[in-house]
Amino acid sequence: MPNVSPRGAVADPTLDRAGPLRRLRRATKSLRAPSKRLIFPWLVPITGGAVGWTIRGILATDRWTWIEPPAARAMRESRSPFIVVGFHGRQFPLMAYVAAVPMIILTSLSDLGWLEACFLKPLGAESERGSTTRGGARALMLLKKRLDAGKVVSISVDGPKGPHECVKAGAVFLARKTGTPLMPVSAGFRPSIRLKRSWDRSFVPVPFSRVSVVVGEPIHVRQDGGDDVIAAEQARLRDVLLDLGARADRVAFDGRTDEPHVGGRPPRP
Repeated sequence: MPNVSPRGAVADPTLDRAGPLRRLRRATKSLRAPSKRLIFPWLVPITGGAVGWTIRGILATDRWTWIEPPAARAMRESRSPFIVVGFHGRQFPLMAYVAAVPMIILTSLSDLGWLEACFLKPLGAESERGSTTRGGARALMLLKKRLDAGKVVSISVDGPKGPHECVKAGAVFLARKTGTPLMPVSAGFRPSIRLKRSWDRSFVPVPFSRVSVVVGEPIHVRQDGGDDVIAAEQARLRDVLLDLGARADRVAFDGRTDEPHVGGRPPRP
């Protein structure tokens, strides 16, 4: 049956092609909105807390290889502010670094960002809400205030929606604005589950894995120039993170221990 609209209305050409479940979601959208407002305020914190404690329990069973150069170790132990940067798809392995270094993590303004903020609490991390697509300027201002107060902040450089492993300008701009160094970090699991259909191809931890956390040398962003310098710094950061990810995978998958500055379990704050 053709999609008939009232006089003066514009027909949706996709309605005829939509499946029955999608048509049902559209038809019940106004009914689902009130229930969402009633359920989410208590459901998301409970679910997020359960996820956070589950991740913390899984991390406690894993075997660790911690690789950290002297410059990064000195900066961490001095409690000076820096910006932790990594790819969104490796956020679960990086929870080990979050537990070792108290920090403020930028999460998106979406419902998923709210869930992330809730599961970060059991790991000892705080969060600020914002992203490059919504509330980006406000989020960078809040993170700048945290850095000025001597805190460590963390940004997923390809979040919140990708493209996969493409560095956006937010972290580079914040480092340039504040003069704070970037701390690139990556990690790998073996065995692990990888969500290849998600945009970030996330690694999901499993108990009793072999985990490697690889910290790079601090990156000091150039203060001169304009947009071309920011683009060059984005490309440099992407190359560093890809190299750290490849090293983390080799250590986790092959059990290689010939990397310099190898340690055991992540240090506690």
